[in-house]
Amino acid sequence: MAETRYFEKNDKDVVRRWQITLDGIRCRMGWGVAGGVMRGSSMTLDDEAHALRHFTKKISEKKRAGYVEVAPEAPQAEPGTEADVHLLDVVAHGDKYEPVAGHAGVFVIFHDFKAGPGPFYDYCILG
Repeated sequence: MAETRYFEKNDKDVVRRWQITLDGIRCRMGWGVAGGVMRGSSMTLDDEAHALRHFTKKISEKKRAGYVEVAPEAPQAEPGTEADVHLLDVVAHGDKYEPVAGHAGVFVIFHDFKAGPGPFYDYCILG
């Protein structure tokens, strides 16, 4: 069973939002400004105990940073607005992802990192 916690922080008259979801060995975080687009990331941990430690650690970090826990906000999307949102516009480097031939809804970006750990492909799968 997934558990989601929601947090907010008033930062110079800007309401910043942060949320975290623990689902088995996955931990998903989302952040953004009230009324704006939420960005996010997902992490897969070694086991459920490791995921729970990560979940509680991230919550503690946000509380120390001044965030307070809030109740989940009821969705207020109007009919048809979700169809206008493009996920790649939300993902960092969205304009640099390229479609993968023969695979609908799969996009890729290549990172060369010649001076670092080596090259890799970053895939974005919509579905």
